[in-house]
Amino acid sequence: MLFDSPFVSLPVNDRGRDFCIGDLHGCRQMLDCLLMAVDFDSERDRLFSVGDLIHRGPESAACLCLAEQPWFFPVMGNHEAMQIAAYAGAYWVEDSKLETGLEYLADADPQAIAREHQRYQAILDGLPLAIETTLMDGRRVGIVHAGLRSPYLWADVQAIYRRDAELDRPRVALQPLLLWDRLPADFVFSAALPDAKTRIAALNLAQRRQQYVLGQQIPDIDLLISGHSQTPGDQPLRAGMRLFVDTGAGFEDGWLSMVELASGRCWQVPDPRMFPEMPVRILDRYLEPAMDWPWLSESEIPSLAEELQRAWFR
Repeated sequence: MLFDSPFVSLPVNDRGRDFCIGDLHGCRQMLDCLLMAVDFDSERDRLFSVGDLIHRGPESAACLCLAEQPWFFPVMGNHEAMQIAAYAGAYWVEDSKLETGLEYLADADPQAIAREHQRYQAILDGLPLAIETTLMDGRRVGIVHAGLRSPYLWADVQAIYRRDAELDRPRVALQPLLLWDRLPADFVFSAALPDAKTRIAALNLAQRRQQYVLGQQIPDIDLLISGHSQTPGDQPLRAGMRLFVDTGAGFEDGWLSMVELASGRCWQVPDPRMFPEMPVRILDRYLEPAMDWPWLSESEIPSLAEELQRAWFR
């Protein structure tokens, strides 16, 4: 569904179920497989998306046009932002194909491109930067593509009134962070990795940048879902009140993940290039963290880095 505002607040779905899909990247066949597996009812159910509908996969146009459906609620991803920039002439066309822009039109004839040009632009213009909704049990869920970190709060996201003029450039401001930021994900992923040396490197990087993920809770929201950064392994990753759902769709060894927000169940399907039969697997109660994640405050980061350094080099 398309909107005129960069921030959208949706009411409780009291008629059906709510799902959220990871980065789709042109993998419409994989999505259709998941929708069939959950017996998705387009008259009652809703499907949210963390963005990056396009590029990499073979059916970017079909995935982008899902945004015209009344049951599909995507936010803008950085690939959509790059596509907007491509339409504006910010990328050069070489041999009628761009690696990160307009690639899904590369093999179309000029007349077909002309017919679809305005349609795709209208869809891209109607994608919000953030969506929130409330579940039947009262929990508030926020959906963005990339990151949200200090000093920004969910209230700042709610107050977004316009899109940044340079969405394709990863600058340190709220709107580009929602599209491009990887630091919160990198920090959480480093805590999940067994390799102490890798964790040290990630923590030291956070220190050098002087930009930290602060606190376990974000006021005014109970669960924040994002994509953009592929999780280590092929499953979504829950850390505190954040859920990371990009599991590599679009890559040959990637998976597409879809989480039901109320039940916490997760359905996954692999890329058909790796598994042509596309078996669907189910992870139960995935919204419940499997462990007490070390979600750190700013003051705790230096001491943890020192502790890991001592453990690694002793």
